[in-house]
Amino acid sequence: MNRFDILFLIVIAYGVWKGWTRGSGKSVLGAVIGFVKYVLLLSVIVNALCRFGLINEKAQQNSILYQPIKATLGIVIDLAMDFWEKSNSETDEQRNP
Repeated sequence: MNRFDILFLIVIAYGVWKGWTRGSGKSVLGAVIGFVKYVLLLSVIVNALCRFGLINEKAQQNSILYQPIKATLGIVIDLAMDFWEKSNSETDEQRNP
């Protein structure tokens, strides 16, 4: 495990803890939402750092969590685009019967 993996785990654990303790009591749903939110935030940051060349190849290859976290943003964007296209096609069908 290298420093990126440790940093990723700390940030994700913070997000889970923050989601768990927020609101009117301890909530598993809050922990799940905190996990998803912080993984997505990490994905945005990692993709930006990679785009500007601030993370070297050796660090990318030695990290266990680098590729899954980096790929998260692409998966979310694909899901959002599919949802958008589906909702637009249903709206077009309703307008033009």
